[in-house]
Amino acid sequence: MSQFFGRTNVSLPRAWLALLARGSDAEARDTLVGRALDLGAPLGVSSAPSLWGPSLGRREATLVACGALEVCRALDSKQAFDIVTGELVALLSALGRDHVAFYFLKVRSALEEHQIAGSIEALHAAKEEGLVRFAGLRCDGPGMVGLGLWRLHDAFEAVMVPRSPTVTEPYDTLAPLAQERRVGLVTRSPFRWGPPDPAPERLGMKEVALGWLRSAMEEAPVIVGVSCPEEIDAVANPAPAVSSEEALRRYRDAQMGVA
Repeated sequence: MSQFFGRTNVSLPRAWLALLARGSDAEARDTLVGRALDLGAPLGVSSAPSLWGPSLGRREATLVACGALEVCRALDSKQAFDIVTGELVALLSALGRDHVAFYFLKVRSALEEHQIAGSIEALHAAKEEGLVRFAGLRCDGPGMVGLGLWRLHDAFEAVMVPRSPTVTEPYDTLAPLAQERRVGLVTRSPFRWGPPDPAPERLGMKEVALGWLRSAMEEAPVIVGVSCPEEIDAVANPAPAVSSEEALRRYRDAQMGVA
């Protein structure tokens, strides 16, 4: 299932994949990347770009990457510009690529205005130079952190927020503005709904987690971390839809039985 993603005029599937390395087996990484490419999903490569670059080679792919959180240390806008640009150039070098499709500025707490200005200037420059096709904002903290930045700076074509049955505030806060501005919204939805909660698979809840994933995909694209082809297949063919309310009820009921 593919739909146009916000105002990018690009049709993308609802299931996105964040590649996660498991061990040092290069052949296993190649197999994982090959299966992900077969699916045609956007691929998150921030976890280990120097590992994913050789496995990807020059094959066509919609690559998704995020900056680190270092921009919060910038003392002026020039330093913020240099930090964001340096992170992007280092990532492209590790990947062996000349551009990525989506590059997200990552924030966890409120930034100073000079940090925001320098970061946005760096993203604009990267787009003009062809290093990035679409600039995004990734909010890893409370939704109000992203909302405060985004309301004053309509500079993003994509927004990424965490979401699970136990974490809903960032999505609930930012989804209305995304709809208003026709900006593509993608949620990060791991099978692990903690900490401190136990992972659903430990509770025999994997099918419920996958069912919730299908339900979430009906509202917005979801990027899910995958480390083996079997996990890719599970994301591509999730179980029957389970609502957030039902998933959370069953999850809490199962927790009561955990020793």
